[in-house]
Amino acid sequence: MIVEVLNIRIKQVVRIISQIGIFRTIFLFGFVASFLLILFIKTEENKYEELMIGIFALSVLFIHLKREDKNKKLINELMK
Repeated sequence: MIVEVLNIRIKQVVRIISQIGIFRTIFLFGFVASFLLILFIKTEENKYEELMIGIFALSVLFIHLKREDKNKKLINELMK
């Protein structure tokens, strides 16, 4: 079952790369790789630890708020 899921994910990645083009894919990969490198370097310094935790928590919150399958009433209650 895991192999089947991985095959589906690989097909999705290939489809996305063919849709956005090779130049944009290389640019996006370089941008994400450099961002992750900076993130890992900065998290080794203790003074940026709380900042990185906050950025990660906010990014997860924004992803969940954009979901359309969640109960809008619950989101409205949380935003009050």
